[in-house]
Amino acid sequence: MTGTSSGLRPVYPSDEVLLPAFVDLVATASGAWVNSGLAVILPGPGTYEISATLHTVIATNPSSGSYNIAIAGRLWNASAGAAVAGSQYTVQQTLDNAPTSFNSDADMGTFHRFVTVTAPTTVRLEVTRINTSGTPVPTTGLQTANTRLAFKKISD
Repeated sequence: MTGTSSGLRPVYPSDEVLLPAFVDLVATASGAWVNSGLAVILPGPGTYEISATLHTVIATNPSSGSYNIAIAGRLWNASAGAAVAGSQYTVQQTLDNAPTSFNSDADMGTFHRFVTVTAPTTVRLEVTRINTSGTPVPTTGLQTANTRLAFKKISD
């Protein structure tokens, strides 16, 4: 190796976790935030890029009635007990004024946020179902296929 240490780039920590089990959003009230079970620990002071990919499904049938249902995600700073500002992201929204059969609509979305912390910090992914009208049926929720939460440190 030639050169000096000043030419070396720092190696920053990173991590990724995958959703281990389906998160049912039928059992919770519309608008209630649910802990997805995904969390990462930012190991120390610095600025991090946090990314989340959510694979969602909304299921309905004629008993749902006319419906307009959405699923959203957000980052929750568990260490501070507060939502990460600007992190709420609508992943999926589906509607039908006169459903005549069972419908299962899946979507996937990814969002990124930059977060600066001053100490080790736990950040988790939360999800919610929002019913403007109608009622979803079972299998509405967060799917395990490719749902993930990750971080990489980008500066001290």
